[in-house]
Amino acid sequence: MNITVEEFKEKYNENPELYDKITDLYQEYKDMEDIQHKIDATLIELTYLQLEVDIKSSCLAEANKKQE
Repeated sequence: MNITVEEFKEKYNENPELYDKITDLYQEYKDMEDIQHKIDATLIELTYLQLEVDIKSSCLAEANKKQE
């Protein structure tokens, strides 16, 4: 069910406590969404770093084989 902000305000204006609870829950949801984006960005960065480590390890292993 999608309603506009104005419809929301009109509907819950009669019950300020419910309005406050709903807006608080929405803010918590937005905060969690922001945290999820940060987690996703961190996971991408960690994946990139793991690829770098894998490439460097492979290069070192190849260099060690050549020295033998």
